Amino acid sequence: MAISAKGNPKVVHGKLNVQSHRATDTQTWKAGEFCYATSGAYSPVANDGVNIDGQFMQDQTASTSSSDVWVGVIPSSSVIFEGYTCSATSDAAVARTNKNIPYALTVSSNQHMIDVSDTGHDAVVITDVAWDYEPFKNSSTDSPGKCKFYVLTAALEA
Repeated sequence: MAISAKGNPKVVHGKLNVQSHRATDTQTWKAGEFCYATSGAYSPVANDGVNIDGQFMQDQTASTSSSDVWVGVIPSSSVIFEGYTCSATSDAAVARTNKNIPYALTVSSNQHMIDVSDTGHDAVVITDVAWDYEPFKNSSTDSPGKCKFYVLTAALEA
């Protein structure tokens, strides 16, 4: 059962605090990308980023520092997301042995994925694999794999 279309992570348990915030000048992103606050404005989280404050709620093709954007601020690590896995920049399956281990985020073409080959830039922890909670839609060989995860408290407080 192959994944036909990837998307950015989405909330499956808990609630984001949606607020209007300034955007960092000249940044672009897609809805669902993780973001962080710097100097009073929000920017997309980069590859291997370990500072995560929220998610952008809408696409942005261009912005200036005078633009306000909608951000879903993550209140705590109790918010659970669903997303996809990779190994460096290639899609990768997710295994039960990947659960409860901190991993990095990989960002490529406005797509945020969990890099199951990178435990050196800890940002998220996988809590469940889709082939366990949706076996009728997913399999252990799906690449990319789909899983549930949370953002580490250390990344939220960075």
